Amino acid sequence: MQNAIMLLAQTVPEGRVFGMDSQTLIQIGIMLFNGIILALALGFILYNPVKEFLQKRSESIQGRIDEAEEAMTKANELIAEYTRRIEEIDKERVEILENARLKADEEGEAMVEEAKKEIEEMKRRSIETISEEKRRLKEEARLYI
Repeated sequence: MQNAIMLLAQTVPEGRVFGMDSQTLIQIGIMLFNGIILALALGFILYNPVKEFLQKRSESIQGRIDEAEEAMTKANELIAEYTRRIEEIDKERVEILENARLKADEEGEAMVEEAKKEIEEMKRRSIETISEEKRRLKEEARLYI
């Protein structure tokens, strides 16, 4: 293989910038070695900080998600409580209206009964007045006759 590379390197025409000779191969090898060392060094230097940063970011996002779920749970509890209160208020409203209607009916009946009593009392007084008037007229008529 090395012989083939050497043969190719010798066949490079004059005036070309790139020639496949042993010096070029050594430089390519050194560059690859430097690239690998640089990649490993940067990996060791940057891997842990980036890993920690991503971990903190993940924890922060998870914390926000947990807070949002907790807030959602509280909101659902408040919605349930307010719904229950509204139902209680509706029941109380219906009860109050029913009581008011019954009370109005009772007062109406009481007023009708009172009116009937007054009418009966007026009838009785009218009858007494008429009877008294009849008696008085009879007495006047008897005296007149």
